[in-house]
Amino acid sequence: MVSKAEFEGKTVVVTGAGGGGGAASAAVMAQRGARVVGCDQSSEALKSPHLASRHVFDLLDRDSIAAAIGAILDRDGVPDILINNAGWTRAETISALTPDKIEQELDLNLTGVMTFADPLVKAMAGRGSGSVVFISSVNAIAHFGNPAYAAAKAGINAYAKAIAVEL
Repeated sequence: MVSKAEFEGKTVVVTGAGGGGGAASAAVMAQRGARVVGCDQSSEALKSPHLASRHVFDLLDRDSIAAAIGAILDRDGVPDILINNAGWTRAETISALTPDKIEQELDLNLTGVMTFADPLVKAMAGRGSGSVVFISSVNAIAHFGNPAYAAAKAGINAYAKAIAVEL
């Protein structure tokens, strides 16, 4: 049986908290007692009553990522749990790829995710505790379309393994 307070006293940061899996993750964590810090690319997306704190940034904009990290650490402290959910794909095929589409998918789904996660992961490691969840994709391990997205998600899987081994 799951306790309604199993995450009481814990702060959980959820990226992509405004929709789909991110909103569901935020709701479940809040219902189980966590203080949920929601992150998304617009304030309109962060209307959920389950969010104790809200931060807006764009995973394609390093300056907005840096500002959000500073604000999270200042206002919310080092999180106990980080759920990296934000990302998207356009289901491109190899024939539809262009250098710009490749760059955008890799920047959003790999570089942006790592740029956001890295300082928070290091802060958790410095404190001596923390949990990190990366929402990846079956595309990372088998071909279901969109090779750029698949490559990015495979990179996230490798990054998660590195965190587990090194920290």
